[in-house]
Amino acid sequence: RLFLNKTFNNRPWTFFPRAMYGIFTLIRFLKNEGAISEHDNVWVTTTTDSPYVSSCVTSAIEQTTNVSRELNEQTRAIFAIHEFGFAHPNIQELRHIADERSIPLIEDCAYGFHTQNIGTLGDYVVYSLSKEFPVQFGGIIVGKHFTHEELWHTYQTSDHNKERYTLSMLSPWLTPTEQSEKRRANYRYYTSVFGSTRTYFPLSDSTDPGAFV
Repeated sequence: RLFLNKTFNNRPWTFFPRAMYGIFTLIRFLKNEGAISEHDNVWVTTTTDSPYVSSCVTSAIEQTTNVSRELNEQTRAIFAIHEFGFAHPNIQELRHIADERSIPLIEDCAYGFHTQNIGTLGDYVVYSLSKEFPVQFGGIIVGKHFTHEELWHTYQTSDHNKERYTLSMLSPWLTPTEQSEKRRANYRYYTSVFGSTRTYFPLSDSTDPGAFV
């Protein structure tokens, strides 16, 4: 917990059994606060802005409100996905739009726990521990702390035992250097096999790649 507190710059955070449950809880919380309604939408934008968005994201949002792939008058939150750990190229602009409209910016860093300079501009940040580390469970929402009582009674997304177990298993894997460099080495290997023109994402030394696409 001390390492995570430092990593998140002492911002409040909440563990969830899955990141999907965290996204659901966050959007439902925004509805309960009056920031969004079932008639509004969340604008989902990604690093490549290709048609693909994981159903783990869309289904979690659609239990409360609508998903849009474009900004419009009904947009009440921006959901920026740093695909596979590669930074969204327009994140600064998205922060500006969110400020202009007084709506929250949510950064999805599911694959990018150790990618530099992401997860720093969002009002809320999503991490998926099982996508980044060798653990079975776990997602984290940064920017809001929910008590277990809230999660159990209001959102039905609490699992105290999974939290205790998962956090106890994380400590050997949290320092980024060796793990991230191995991921970059794997990425460079696949680039040598398939060619540098056949990937969506140019690799940088600041990126912690989650997949070769």
